[in-house]
Parts: sequence; C-alpha cells; structure tokens
Amino acid sequence: MERVSCLENGAALLNNVNLHIFSGEIMGLLCINDVGLEALIGLMCVNTPLHFGRVYFFERLVNDYKHSGLDENPAAVIERRSRLVDSLTVSDNVFVLRSSFHEHIISRREMDRRFEAYARELGVPIAGDCYVDQLSAYERCVVEMLRAVNTGKRLIILRDLSSFLGDRELAEIQRLMARYAGRGVSFLYVCSHEKELSALCDRVAVLENGKIQKLAERGGQAALSLPRRRAREPRPLTREPDWQGRPALSFSGVDTPNLRGLSLSVYPGECVALIAQEEEAGDVISLALGEIQPRRGALSLAGKQARRLIAGSVAVIDEKPERRMVFPDLSYLDNLCFGADKRMPCLWRSRRILRSVAQEYYPVAGESIYAADIRYLPIKELYTLIYCRVAFAHPKAVVCLKPFDAIDLSLRQHVMGLIDMLCERGIAVLILSPSVSATSFFADRLLTTPKN
Repeated sequence: MERVSCLENGAALLNNVNLHIFSGEIMGLLCINDVGLEALIGLMCVNTPLHFGRVYFFERLVNDYKHSGLDENPAAVIERRSRLVDSLTVSDNVFVLRSSFHEHIISRREMDRRFEAYARELGVPIAGDCYVDQLSAYERCVVEMLRAVNTGKRLIILRDLSSFLGDRELAEIQRLMARYAGRGVSFLYVCSHEKELSALCDRVAVLENGKIQKLAERGGQAALSLPRRRAREPRPLTREPDWQGRPALSFSGVDTPNLRGLSLSVYPGECVALIAQEEEAGDVISLALGEIQPRRGALSLAGKQARRLIAGSVAVIDEKPERRMVFPDLSYLDNLCFGADKRMPCLWRSRRILRSVAQEYYPVAGESIYAADIRYLPIKELYTLIYCRVAFAHPKAVVCLKPFDAIDLSLRQHVMGLIDMLCERGIAVLILSPSVSATSFFADRLLTTPKN
C-alpha cells in the first residue's frame, strides 16, 4: 500500500498509509485504537474505492484512486466468526467451495482421501468427512487456513486469535503459520498484545488513528514500548497474599461437567487470572451466578461456605459488556444505579441520594454521568458505566470474562484502570481468559484449571 487514504462521511478512516508485506513474511499489526482497522483489512481483501493512493499485489497495481474494480484479492481473513459452511463436511469446504472447482461428479471418497493426506502431512488430526459444526474453534481455524492455502490465497489475515484460543492451540496455529510462510504465504497477525507480536512476527506495524505510526523489526522490542497512559505500580506475581482476613471468593475441589477438582482463592483487593477454556469458564460463571451447584467440593463467599452461591452475590462482567450490560433506554445515572434499590430501598425517591451518587462517580465518569441518552456515548464511556455500576453495588467479588481480548490497546489500558478501581475499593477480581499472554501483564497471580 502506498499513501492510501480512505474517507467515509467526510471522516478519514485511513490517512496516508504506507505498508509493505513481503512474500513469506509474518507481519504483525498492533492497533492503538480501532480507527481504520476494518477499512485496512477490507482493502486487502476487496478493491473498494480509495480517496488517494495505490494498492499492489505481487507488484501489480490492483487498486488506485482513479479506478477501483471491486474485485477480490488473494487474501483471506481468519477470526472468531467462522466463514465455513456448518452443514458441509471439511472436505467440501476445502475442495468444493472454490471458484476453480469445475467437476460435475464429486467423489467424496477421493476428496476425503486427498484431505487426509493433506492433513497428515501437516500433522493435523482432522478427518475430511467430519461436519464443520462438530469442530472446535481451533479446528475451524486450521480448516480455514488449509482452505485459504488450497484456494490460492497468498495473504492470510489472523485477527485476535488469543481471544478464543488457548496457548497450546495458538502455538499449533503459529507452527502452521511458520510452515506456510516457508512456502511463500504471507500473514498479517492482528493483535493488541505487544509481547505476543514481538515473539512471533518478523516486523510489527503500529496503527493509530488510521495511520501507521511506527515499524519495528524482529527483536526490536524497544520500538514497541508504548507510553503508558496511566501510572500503575507493577505488583510481583510470586508474592504471597498479604490481605487480612478470609478470601472473598474461594472454590475447594469443585467438580462440574467441565471442571475437575478446581481450587482457588481470591482475596479482597486482589486480581487473579484463571487460564480456562471456554467450557470451563462457562461453568465458573454459572457457579458465580448461582445457576448451578458443584457435583463435589465447596464454595465460599467471604468465609461462609455455601452449596450454591446466592444470585447477585458475585458480579459478572461479560465479554462484550457494552452490548449486553447496558440499557439504552435509561439515562447514565439510571444505568449506574440499576439494581441498587435492593440495597437502598429509597434510592429512586431521594434526589439527594442520586446527587450524592453522581458526585461520587463524577471523577471517574466525568460529564457523561449526566447524559440522558447513552446510545451515542463512546465505547470507553460505556465500559466506565459498567464498571462503576459494579463498584456502586460493591459485591465481595467480580468475575470478568476476557476483559482484555479483542479490544484495542487504548481501551485495554482504560479497562486496566477500571479494574484497579475495583481492587482499590476492596473488591476481589477474578479474570477468566484462555491465554496467558492476555493477562500475564496485569494479574497479581496466574492460575490454571486442573487437567484430567
């Protein structure tokens, strides 16, 4: 890409972008914010109109500001949302669903045999006759990569894989990336964790406000050291808990359909990360919400054992809280106080109390706390609203599901500050994540679920 600029409704999505990805290279893209990311990836896949600049594939001009053919480029995107057809087999997705397939009679046995030879060469234990809806998230990513290479894609864009894949699965995906890179396939690895990018990629570009701000070569981690937007004293991960009293939340030998003998303790004001896969994290959340009780083991909240936790005693912040945890028809202050009437019965009838709540959280929320319509607030303000609501309810513990995944670096640092706010108020925070890299930079302690 040479001096690419792209406008939408008068606003610049991409501003003078210069980006070169070489054959067989694993290129990293670190996004400070999400401005321009969708436009950048879209231009790599389809030649849509430009305001200025040129786009080349294999040194051939495919798109410029004079003419855009709206044709597709040999690029594929792999992300959480799968592009496979669930009702077809793996072999059908890899071999049949491509423009170059012109056979009139489909030999399923021959396709399965070809795919199994293909998978065996790569060390991937996936059967060709398996239906896609039976595959795990990791297996879907592998099949999408095999299909991309088999259909002649020369640039594969991987987006936020660590947000839904575990560390072992990520390592296997990265092994396949290195293998295909040796055959001349190029990769663009989009991620918001600089350490993960520095360890994997040959070069890393930093995208901010629709412009490439800097470029770092492999090993040049100093070039990726970005200024922190808030001060935070690092806390050693190996220290012993020094909180007085009993744990705010503890599991002792807990068994559920997806957990085997899970034991953990989170103390007031502590932030603990639990490395758990999606099914395991789902059971932990169900236990915290009081939806299920363990088959074996015991739960404890503030030192009091219970077979099942009382609903509402532990707060849960969802993976996409700005979509699922706000009420667009209510004002900011009404959202903030939602549910607090159980603890303060006279809350809604006392303007004095509501003014006091607004004054208390004004230093955190700013002028947004007086917003009557929250539908047009920036995503940062919505995150602030959700975490302030949890702080106002002041539960003993809060469970955060993947709070740093699939968000840009600026929002990630903002969420770090909000979690610190909860810890400073004496609330225990348990973070659930499938990847170590997504939480190791922040948590006081790292725990893993017991394996069968």
